[in-house]
Amino acid sequence: MSEYSEIYEEFFDAPTTNFNGVSYGNVAGRRVCLVDLAVCQTDRQTNLVGLTAQRIKLFREAACEKIPVVIWFSGDTDTSQTKVDPSAGRLFLDAEGGIGALYAAIASCAGRTTLVSILTGAPRHSRSFPFALSDICIFVRDATISLGKDDLVNLLLKEENNPAFYGYEFHSKVTGLADMEASDVSTAFQLAKQYLLSTVENTDIQSGFHVENNRNKLEEIIPSNPMNAFDIHQAIEVILDQKGFLEIRPKFAPEVVTGYGTVDGVRLSIVANNSTVNGGLIFPDAARKIARHISLAAVYRLPIVFFVDTGGFMIGSQAEKNSIMNAAAALFIALENCTSPKLSIVLRRGYSAGLYAMAGPGFADQLAALPNSKLGIVSSRLSSKMRIEKSTTIPQPISPESASDYEILKPENVSSYIKEFATNPKYAKKWRDYELVMPR
Repeated sequence: MSEYSEIYEEFFDAPTTNFNGVSYGNVAGRRVCLVDLAVCQTDRQTNLVGLTAQRIKLFREAACEKIPVVIWFSGDTDTSQTKVDPSAGRLFLDAEGGIGALYAAIASCAGRTTLVSILTGAPRHSRSFPFALSDICIFVRDATISLGKDDLVNLLLKEENNPAFYGYEFHSKVTGLADMEASDVSTAFQLAKQYLLSTVENTDIQSGFHVENNRNKLEEIIPSNPMNAFDIHQAIEVILDQKGFLEIRPKFAPEVVTGYGTVDGVRLSIVANNSTVNGGLIFPDAARKIARHISLAAVYRLPIVFFVDTGGFMIGSQAEKNSIMNAAAALFIALENCTSPKLSIVLRRGYSAGLYAMAGPGFADQLAALPNSKLGIVSSRLSSKMRIEKSTTIPQPISPESASDYEILKPENVSSYIKEFATNPKYAKKWRDYELVMPR
């Protein structure tokens, strides 16, 4: 505890209690539990078995009482090489107090409370699963993680399990396990605290504390020509409060941006298409990214705002090999079952089933669009191309004014409209316990 006492003091708002690697304190008025799983690393069988049982009880209680949990390994977390543990057999088969029961206890937190993990060192094998089970995983620089231990991978597969290959770059871009990166342990705890602050239910809204951005700039940011890409981050920046956006999984499927932000102090979950990457088309990983994000928003009881600018789902052989239909189906299931109020705002274009993927007609509680945006089965360009080359007639996109369910927004009114939506008392009845957290 002494080595990290200053970090713990900065993390918690109030004095903490600490015993056997478990600390309790307050963060944003909520009781939070911090678990150092490294305390379980001991060669003494009775201690290891007993500590595992304590951890199982702790996670079960956290799930039942909805206490947010932050887990991490302090000290030496390199488990890349196989070591003989005398208690391994007992822990492996014990249905109530073994490793399987610990995984089940951690998994019980999914959908019931917030679970944040901080990854340090090089956990492998059994120690890798707690990080994959968490809502978000914050990688401390140079940390690596893989299921296979390095020596076993080499022994069984004749492969070199290069630790550098399984670091932040790999897991942020390929697997999606890495949600954020921190330069050191102290920064990781700051990000964990920021995440907990960003995902608190809106029961204590305090307006007027923020500094507004120049929200009249939105019209300047969005090009009228749909062939011209623009960085959605710039639009998000002027719509939300200043420094009010915390992006999650920025390098994974970056054609979709997900995160949390505030408008006049009201906390929101954000999903947005980014046309600077793959034209904003929705690839299989992007669909899975959206599904997981909105399911977590429902757990946290946060309203969700979708900023729409997409040409639809990606098609073609590679998309099919990557199960685009299954990913889209999982997204639709997540959207329909999500208990959060959903607002879908078309910033420029909403084409094909991609419009539905962004909580379009049939999925959203409110639909809105900017005046010059377009809605349709395909774009004007593709519609004309098909008519000329294939003699096939597909309706041209329409303006949202022609769609009765869409409310037309002036760019300068987007922020105030979002706040009105997020604080509308008619959506209070939507809130109920939600436990369907989609996988990464």
